[in-house]
This record gives sequence, C-alpha cells and structure tokens, in this order.
Amino acid sequence: MPHRFAVLLAAAGKSRRFADGGPNVDNAGGNNDTASKKPFVDLCGRPVWQHGAALFAAEDRVRQLIVVLSPEDRAFFERTYSRQIAQWSLELADGGAERFESIENGLRRVRSDMDFVAIHDAARPCVSAQQIDAVFRAAEQFDAAILAAPLAGTIKRAVSPNAPAPGATSAETSTGASPLYPTTLFDIAATVPRDDLWEAQTPQVFRRELIVDALSRRGHTNVTDDAQLVENIGHPVKIVPSDRTNLKITTASDLALARMLMVNRPERNT
Repeated sequence: MPHRFAVLLAAAGKSRRFADGGPNVDNAGGNNDTASKKPFVDLCGRPVWQHGAALFAAEDRVRQLIVVLSPEDRAFFERTYSRQIAQWSLELADGGAERFESIENGLRRVRSDMDFVAIHDAARPCVSAQQIDAVFRAAEQFDAAILAAPLAGTIKRAVSPNAPAPGATSAETSTGASPLYPTTLFDIAATVPRDDLWEAQTPQVFRRELIVDALSRRGHTNVTDDAQLVENIGHPVKIVPSDRTNLKITTASDLALARMLMVNRPERNT
C-alpha cells in the first residue's frame, strides 16, 4: 500500500524584505499588504504559492494539503482562493510568531493516518515534480530527507559594518545610498572552504512520528529550518541533491529570476 503524505505549505512569513523590493513587485489581488506578500504575487499567471501546491495536489501519495497562513491573511486567502480551496481540498492553519510555531500548528491538523509530513516553503515555486518524487522516495527509505544544493560560489565570512563609503555625504549615510554601493561596508574576516557545504531547500520530508517527536523536544533551541529539529535529536537526515533553480523568493529580484525559469522551463508550471 502506498505511503500517505501530508504537506504543510508554509506561507505565514511577513515578507519584509520582499516588501522593500519596489515597483517591480506586482500585486496579485489589489493594493493591500496581504496581496503584496510574496506567496500571493503573480508569477506567470498564477500566485506564487499555487505553483508548488498544484504539484503536490497532483501527487498521488499526497492525501492532505495544509496551507499555514498568518491569521491576518486568512480572510484574504479564503475569499481570493475559494476555488482552489475546494478543488484541492485545502485545509488552513494559523501561523505563529516563529517558523517552528507555524509548523507546530500545521502538524496539529495532520491526520493520524498520514505516514509522512512534507514541509515546503510557499515562496519556493520552481520545485519540480521530479524533485518532489526524489525526496519523497528518500524519506520513505530513511525516514528523513531534504532537498539541498551544493554551494558553488566562494564564501566569505565578514565582520560587522565599520565605515561609510568614500565620498558619502552625511545625508547619504543617514538615509542610505544605492543598494549597489551601500554607504556601510563590511570587512572580510575569512574565506570559508565550501567543501561539503550545502544550501538547504524544501520540501523537507519526515516520518510523521519523527517530526512530531523532534518538535516536542526542541526546548529553547533556535532552529533555522525543520531538518535541524530532527538533527538535534540525533536522527540522520539524508540530502537529496537539488540545484539552485529551486530558489526561494525573498526579494523582488528573486521573483524576476523565477519568471525567467518559468518561461524557459514551462514543464515546472504544469
């Protein structure tokens, strides 16, 4: 019998960095704060969140699809996406102040007959069906698996900002200059070897009992992704190699890159 998967689509972020992206950010549903958040802006004819959701909805092993939202966005979501809620049998959960709280709220809605839980960023629309299948298969075999991409660039560790740019006026220093030449510069502290370094992506997939147990044992540890919860209790997590096309939209420039990917790789949009 095929394993049953529940998917938590994490869409409860504040989108603060994205909101600063300027005029290249298109609203999906009007001039209000919610419609301007990155999961809801238009990407090649549909809001960002729907690209990943459509792939999960089409995956036979997915039996429960839960969207985790900021409470302030819930009415907008229910009003704007009522057709998708009905079509995909979406369930909604309220997000919390921190990601782990949002995931905890989502997990409370996962049915007991689900074998695995996949957690995916709603702002990561370029994931493919092939990547989803690969990480699902790895989780089925090893109980915990994530997509991740090897770091390709040279990595620098920097110290705190220390000096204004040469020639900057006092007004520029106080109000900020061009983002291409900021008034505050950083010093390189070290070049970090990139061997064996990977950038974590989503989906991150876990046997249901494992992620529930890991979350219950979090204590006061600050975690930056869901896999870290499982790592912290000593359970191995497998990496399924991905690539940088599975990008997370954080800024307006990321949205432009995602549009290019969608245009050039239309199979990701089906």
